[in-house]
Amino acid sequence: MSQALTPREKLSVARVQLQKRFPFYGFLALKLNVIEKAEVGTAGVDGKGNMYFAPDFIADKDTDELIFLWAHEIGHLIFEHVILKGSRDHMLWNMAGDYAINLIAEQDGVGKFIKGGLLEKKYTDWTAAAIYDDLLKEEEENKKKYKQAQDDGGTDNHDMWGELTEAEKGRVSREWQQAAVSAAHAAKAAGGAVPEAFRGLIEDFTVPKVCWKDLVREKVRAQNKEEISWSRINRRRQLGNFNYPGRKPGEKVSFMVALDVSGSYTQEMVTSAVSEVYAACSEFTEVDIDVIMWDTRVYGHKTFTQDNAEEMRDYKIEGGGGTDFNCVLNWMRENQKQPAQLFVFTDLYFSFMEDPFICDTTFIVNGNKNITPPFGDSVDYV
Repeated sequence: MSQALTPREKLSVARVQLQKRFPFYGFLALKLNVIEKAEVGTAGVDGKGNMYFAPDFIADKDTDELIFLWAHEIGHLIFEHVILKGSRDHMLWNMAGDYAINLIAEQDGVGKFIKGGLLEKKYTDWTAAAIYDDLLKEEEENKKKYKQAQDDGGTDNHDMWGELTEAEKGRVSREWQQAAVSAAHAAKAAGGAVPEAFRGLIEDFTVPKVCWKDLVREKVRAQNKEEISWSRINRRRQLGNFNYPGRKPGEKVSFMVALDVSGSYTQEMVTSAVSEVYAACSEFTEVDIDVIMWDTRVYGHKTFTQDNAEEMRDYKIEGGGGTDFNCVLNWMRENQKQPAQLFVFTDLYFSFMEDPFICDTTFIVNGNKNITPPFGDSVDYV
């Protein structure tokens, strides 16, 4: 009579089967460091490549259920749920991520759905951010549903996600993007396929990125062309006794910054964003900058000029509700705001008006790689 496998051995067997049957997931599973931790109750990942499991939870699961579990945890990392939570409600964001990933794994036939988990067909092809906004509509009822799923042992543990610094988020994002691209190549070499839900992400990972900071600077500078001047020497290009001409600062720039505070941007990210905006306008002699925050309404409006522009770096955000970009456009019309440039920091999870154009608009997008705005320019927040 053979001896029963330990929970860790059961996870290892499931990972081997994952590699054979679903090489894309299997390659990524090899990156995870498996740690036994009874306190987690079920299983879960953190943002640093660790997968935790509770022995009692694993003990009564069969191989197909554990294959599903591997795919589920990998999905959280590839779709960057750990990184993109921002200021969103922890419990509802957990639900949204689980709904999105479970549907993908089930549609791809990866293992067997774990009884008691979260599965809702209406969320097919929805992103976690879109699901989150929908869950907010019946927040208390959905939180009860999540707690019940926890009691039934059908949800993983997200408490290990913790708080990452912006530098850590950037590093984790790059590591898993690179891993996803490598997994796609490995899967094809093994005669397997890349799951459809991941194909668009991987294509995007391989496209060269434009730095949003550079784009903002160029958009600001384009408002007021600088003049070449021999009275302003370019010290960086001084060669011996020969001087190159320098550039005069432009006269005036005017623009607006609209910060989506529904959960897509943290305070740290906002501080970084407005600091870059401040740096972009610091070379001009006259500035007129409106800064607002928004979710389903606009608030926190402040105007900055050349006299107080540096105070932008102390701008604090609040809010965290749903998302409705129409409130920004309506607020601009009502307050007769028509800046030369509008910079919108957002995740693009909202509907657009039929006739939205007010001014030259640039969307600096955090996380959402699947939506293209119907007007203006867009650049990833990377």
